Amino acid sequence: MRITQAFAGTATAALVERYGTPLVARGMERSEQMVRRYARLADDEPWPAHTMGQMISRLALFCRAKATADNFRLDATEPGPLGERQVILAWVGWLDPARFPGDKGPVLPEGARIYAEMSAFVERRVGRTEAAA
Repeated sequence: MRITQAFAGTATAALVERYGTPLVARGMERSEQMVRRYARLADDEPWPAHTMGQMISRLALFCRAKATADNFRLDATEPGPLGERQVILAWVGWLDPARFPGDKGPVLPEGARIYAEMSAFVERRVGRTEAAA
């Protein structure tokens, strides 16, 4: 649960950094204040699993909408919540400036790799934040 919460927080922070709080808030159909709070999830007390599930779903919808607007399709290969995490990882990973220059689009991680990639993503983002401080 903690890795999911940290992932949701860092993914929200990465999307806010790229698109701005108002756009992400509108895309997730939440207030700007809630989106700012979501971006701090990695440091907050644990949230209920139901709330985290709703947030992951909204983040996945936002990522699919942005990908569609940029002429990419993000169709998860895994069903349900695992597929939603795939979509978020693929889109946020594709926005990462460390990507290879010739990449044509986001790559969806396999189901077995999703949680390892979530952990690596959180560690990378937290490492960047600490290095900047």
